[in-house]
Amino acid sequence: MTERITPLISDKLSIGQLQVAATIELLTSGATILFISRYRKEATGSLDETQVAAIDAEMKRLDTLIKRKETILKSIGEQEKLTPELEAKINNCWDTTALEDLYLPYRPKRKTRASMARKRGLEPLATLILEQRERNLELRAELFLTDDVPDVEAALAGARDIIAERGVSQFQIIDNRLVFREGAQLQIAGLQSFQYGTMALPEAAVNTAQVLVHKNRLYIRNQVGIIVQTF
Repeated sequence: MTERITPLISDKLSIGQLQVAATIELLTSGATILFISRYRKEATGSLDETQVAAIDAEMKRLDTLIKRKETILKSIGEQEKLTPELEAKINNCWDTTALEDLYLPYRPKRKTRASMARKRGLEPLATLILEQRERNLELRAELFLTDDVPDVEAALAGARDIIAERGVSQFQIIDNRLVFREGAQLQIAGLQSFQYGTMALPEAAVNTAQVLVHKNRLYIRNQVGIIVQTF
């Protein structure tokens, strides 16, 4: 590992490679930062405590990153989606955020309430709710009843879970502000309240379980369906 990370640490900290390599060897042998900076100056080229600590921190960061790469490569390989080009990109990536971005399209999807609802055939019902053209959702929801979806309430709840998951990647709520994606841009709207029928919904009640943004329209959950407001 030392050979791989020495030039990276050297470049980032502007410390000579021989000094970095010597410090890594001492650290991995169990020497403390204080001991190295005080009593091993001849080996490190007189690096001070701050420099030794910086090498130690960067060494640990890169060690964690290398282990993460191994996990990611194994995961993608098990999916039989690991190409030579992708493998090279992952091996040459030394930024945690960039690495996770590379992995994102291949990350196994965890089982969620929305994924279970899709398996139960409720995706079309979710689409009907979003389209806002169905006047009697309860009646339409009866068409989706099965052994796994025993009643209208369960059908609508499953459909709402699908809708909520669709919106998760499109918006967040941060400090009582709705932050949503439109194309590649993040737009922030300061909101005093939402109109929920004839009653104002206060900021404190706003959370990701109650609202979502879909195609530039704001949806607010109620007990049965979704009430839509133009955003």
